[in-house]
Amino acid sequence: MGAPLELGQSGATLSLIQSSTGSSYIFKRDPINALRLKKQYEKQIFVAKSFSPYISVPKIFSDFSDSGFAMEFIHGQTLGEFLETSTRDELASVSDQINGYLGSNKGLIGDVIDVDAIVQKLLTTKNILSTSIFNPVFIELANILTNRIAEVSTTPGLNHGDFSFENLLVEKFTHKVFAIDFLDSPVETRLIDYGRFWLDVNFGWWANWGKESTRYALNRAYIGSSLTKALDLQNISRFNVEFFCGIAILRIAPYTKNPKRIAFLQHAARQLVRELNWN
Repeated sequence: MGAPLELGQSGATLSLIQSSTGSSYIFKRDPINALRLKKQYEKQIFVAKSFSPYISVPKIFSDFSDSGFAMEFIHGQTLGEFLETSTRDELASVSDQINGYLGSNKGLIGDVIDVDAIVQKLLTTKNILSTSIFNPVFIELANILTNRIAEVSTTPGLNHGDFSFENLLVEKFTHKVFAIDFLDSPVETRLIDYGRFWLDVNFGWWANWGKESTRYALNRAYIGSSLTKALDLQNISRFNVEFFCGIAILRIAPYTKNPKRIAFLQHAARQLVRELNWN
């Protein structure tokens, strides 16, 4: 096995492997959560066939074995890192790719979403959070979402499942966007991705929360402005995006161990509670 690159938020180990031909690939492995990683592997294979013409997916080079799988190495940086150094022209290209993806693949799976699945997810999450030391604001957010679920309006469609600043890679030189670390969703709708992305765009990336550089703040604002325009063009309401942003927070919270990230999620949840109560 090659040298470990890092330990991801999910606990999986990433290793960079050099093949006999001189090419490089990534082996992702997680013996503790192998079943969860296998679901990620299966979703990545599935969505790669019809994901989007705007955003690419790393090729998978092996079957799932030894609690992991091999996939294409992308020479790039996360979107969060890219915002620290990118020019406006570079950012415009990346933003167009992201908005193109988010606006595509609508209504590809059936005609309506499974609202009961969202309700069940909220109930399960509330049970998990109620038996922990988590801030009560997460329970308050879950209650608001449960009470307002009848107002949600969306159609099914393929989604990434964890469409965040750290799961989008911008390839060096070409600035082509790749999506990595797919996640199962309680429902298949593109608003799952809109909501997760809105969390990072609107509240900031947890990794540099509280210490954004001026360039980063301006670039994040540009991404946010572009996303808002795309939402208006697609007639997607602010409420729908905020609702699924709340879903994103509640999906992340029970599995978050990093104190800084917990504090960030609590801050975002408090802000979202105020906005949802106001609207």
